[in-house]
Amino acid sequence: MSLLTVAPNQIEYDIFNAESAAFDNTKIKLGNLAISEQGINHILSFERYRGVNQYVNNTEVIGYGHNGSATYGLTESESYELFKDDIKQTSLKVKQTLRFSIVEELTQGEFDALMSLYFDQKQIKTLIGNAGEYNLVAALELNDAVNFASILHDGINHHSRRVQEADIFILSNYVNYVTRDWLKNEGIQWLRENYPNYAASSIKNTVEQNTQARVSYYREVKKFFKNVTESTNLKTKEIVDQITADPRLNAIL
Repeated sequence: MSLLTVAPNQIEYDIFNAESAAFDNTKIKLGNLAISEQGINHILSFERYRGVNQYVNNTEVIGYGHNGSATYGLTESESYELFKDDIKQTSLKVKQTLRFSIVEELTQGEFDALMSLYFDQKQIKTLIGNAGEYNLVAALELNDAVNFASILHDGINHHSRRVQEADIFILSNYVNYVTRDWLKNEGIQWLRENYPNYAASSIKNTVEQNTQARVSYYREVKKFFKNVTESTNLKTKEIVDQITADPRLNAIL
């Protein structure tokens, strides 16, 4: 069965106001494209800061969805640095996917939308829609922005995100972002509210997860969790002091 390249329902994008577009429809050589600040903020808005290792969707993650681990957990700023590295790797993978296609140029909005899609589903070759499975590279080669945006609208998984990506792809319309301050505060509250019962990790045992949580929490707010023994708090402070003196002790993979 051949994959689809045309969405059965074409969205009438001509009725939308393009005055709010962040970028125009200028085509840019693929090799010269980099994700915009708006694109980065859009992707980050779908992530959540988690200072301890967890096993989510068959993947070991920490921070802002980074595939890896940290000996003593992560602060928000450390998580964001890893997130930026992951964005760089995603950019390379998007371009590699299109390397042997006839797609040589994209608008900034088109590239940002593809970055978001890749970051979420770890590939941009196919998309599962209500109408069937789409060949996204072949659809891009049609050079029909309305059709490609309509394909995103038809996506089944994370549908609301696909719709936002469609608006970015064709309108360069980026919705309001969740700020890093909000993400940091939410992540700190999550650490406190879930201690000592975090979701399972395939790398860290429960004792190690709780150490990650106590250290990350103290590094962020300079406070200890409630109802923790004095000896445990002293050990936490000792670890934090050691990391402050030598950040390499908190091995991040």
